[in-house]
Amino acid sequence: MLDNVMLDVENLAFQYGCRSVLHDISFRLAPGEIVAVLGPNGSGKSTLLRCLNRILRPERGTVRLAGQPLAAFSAGAIARRIAYVPQHIESAPFSVYDAVLLGRKPYFTWRASESDHRIVESMIRRLGLDPLVMRPVDQLSGGETQKVALARALVQEPKLLLLDEPTSALDLKNQVELLGMLREIVRERNIMAILSMHDINVAVRYMNRFLLLREGRLLGDVRHEGLVPEILENVYDLPVEIHTSEHGISFIIEKIE
Repeated sequence: MLDNVMLDVENLAFQYGCRSVLHDISFRLAPGEIVAVLGPNGSGKSTLLRCLNRILRPERGTVRLAGQPLAAFSAGAIARRIAYVPQHIESAPFSVYDAVLLGRKPYFTWRASESDHRIVESMIRRLGLDPLVMRPVDQLSGGETQKVALARALVQEPKLLLLDEPTSALDLKNQVELLGMLREIVRERNIMAILSMHDINVAVRYMNRFLLLREGRLLGDVRHEGLVPEILENVYDLPVEIHTSEHGISFIIEKIE
């Protein structure tokens, strides 16, 4: 059992038409946790994230945030508690500043307050976006666009942050910067983050917990010590070995017979 549980997912199921995608998913999260959802293509990772903020409505099951069913929240209330960054981010001719300011929309009615602007300016500095502040978002690189999307999500001041494949278009340097910064912010703000990821080795380096999906079923909910070859082979149908570098960093490779 987790102390101070903030997110409680119980028997979550979803289907597209007659095709079942998620089957009775249950897990719990506490503040300060940063979690990777791992699994093969088509295992339901992105669908799970979209069910957790009601972009998709589950067929059955319950999602509770701070003890309250998510179904009871209005769209505005969800936006003040949960921030979502999709895998494919649409570019727009907005400036970086205005794009990040959109994250404060759940908090103002007619216009942004001085407090809203201070929060935006602080996050822009934190993510190193100052040199780009007046650049149109549609003229940014993939890494820069991901940072803008993360900044917009963080100024929502969410309790739960959902990111769908946030490193898929990033080079190694940008992956390290983005995930290192995200891990720091999760700890500092004592919030929760769930990331769907393909790269297991990147996930092992930055995440402290792993939800392992295959064909819409949760086959494992483990921390580092539970991430053993047997469970990975069951999820990916591939023999693997786990090694540890001289710096104590684990990495996973295909086992060659």
